[in-house]
Amino acid sequence: MSNNALAIRFTDEHYATKQDVSRALGTSSVDPIWQTILSYRQTFQRFLTLPTIDKDMFHLVLTPTMMESIHQLERKMLKLMSHFARMDVLHRLWIEQKQWLIPLLQPLAKRYGASTAERNLVLMLEQRKTDWDVELNDVNRYTLALHSLAKHRGSILNEEWIHSMLTLFYATDNLPSFYREKELTNRPKSLVARVYEAAPYPQIESLMQHLMTFLQQSTYSSIINAIVTYFYLDYIKPFELFNDEMSMLACKNVLVQQGWDALGCYAPLERMIDSPEFSLLSQEVQKTHDLTYFIHGCLPLFHHHIDQMLDDVTSGHVTAMKDEQRQHDEPKQDELIEIPHPITPSIHQEIDANQLTTSLLETHPSMRKSEAFFYARHRQTGKFYTIAQFKTLMGCAYETARTSMEHLVELGYYRKEQYKNKYVYTSVDIKGA
Repeated sequence: MSNNALAIRFTDEHYATKQDVSRALGTSSVDPIWQTILSYRQTFQRFLTLPTIDKDMFHLVLTPTMMESIHQLERKMLKLMSHFARMDVLHRLWIEQKQWLIPLLQPLAKRYGASTAERNLVLMLEQRKTDWDVELNDVNRYTLALHSLAKHRGSILNEEWIHSMLTLFYATDNLPSFYREKELTNRPKSLVARVYEAAPYPQIESLMQHLMTFLQQSTYSSIINAIVTYFYLDYIKPFELFNDEMSMLACKNVLVQQGWDALGCYAPLERMIDSPEFSLLSQEVQKTHDLTYFIHGCLPLFHHHIDQMLDDVTSGHVTAMKDEQRQHDEPKQDELIEIPHPITPSIHQEIDANQLTTSLLETHPSMRKSEAFFYARHRQTGKFYTIAQFKTLMGCAYETARTSMEHLVELGYYRKEQYKNKYVYTSVDIKGA
């Protein structure tokens, strides 16, 4: 197998470390092959405005495989959000959807030495304070923080948001300090291969400002932004206490703030905390400054949990929704049968589409993320789109798809035309779209 073929294999098929390549090939002499792999990866390399502790810059390798995985994940999340839209999220998720909250909270209960039994966690969720174990108090504070994210639909990651979260954990407005003012451990600041336990405290404020600026200016997918945020906060460890919890909450806040609403809160990603696997990935990122390793490690976890949540929804609360959707499954007068196969977008097209999606949501508060997501990828002048395409892509009911397309017409992004006895939608030429 040629070196170029190996570069594709160890980048697109499996984003391998140098040690992975050595093990797979059964030899320690892989330097020429590794240089070919690095050269191939440079084609997809993007540097971020996020400095390392040593003043270098982190980067991403946006492989087609990774971008397709993110695109598929976003489609699943949009499908799940279409179910959320029919729920009273703040109440039904809080009271009835405990099958999502309990698995999310069990890893935290374990790390606090509290009971992980479902019965005790249910008592805590029901706020029956006289009945739950005192060790669950920290779990309860984390749960209240999640509820706050869902209720307020997230805010940008800034010092005001950090203060509000720390106030919940400390149960007081009188915080001991904002960022820590001492080193976390007595270990040397730098270990082998420049792997740090935490950022030296004099650098914390500057590194945090770089993260906040990155999030304000980023045009990457919200999935990438969220994972990068989790890694970077865990890398810095800016607080004296609750660094793990704050890293996860910041990750989820990015998802909420960038349009995923309560779904961003209740995806059970907490098993990343204290995971040896993710600790090793974090160390690899520090050695190479390549955040792709961490993102590739996180994506299967995201996919698994979103799939699980979709299974819970479709087998439980949405039986009535499925019945309603079947009523609309017969082709309607304004629905074309021919649905073209989706085309996998290029990296640049997907980045442009994500950027436009964000812009649309900021321009039109009434626009749903599913509407912005669809239009950003179906706006070519001269093309005609259908309700059936929206329904298939978003995995929603026919009536939801029809209402969404009509809303895009009202906002001036599509023009509705009649073709024989059917209706189609064509993009209106809008400057900037």
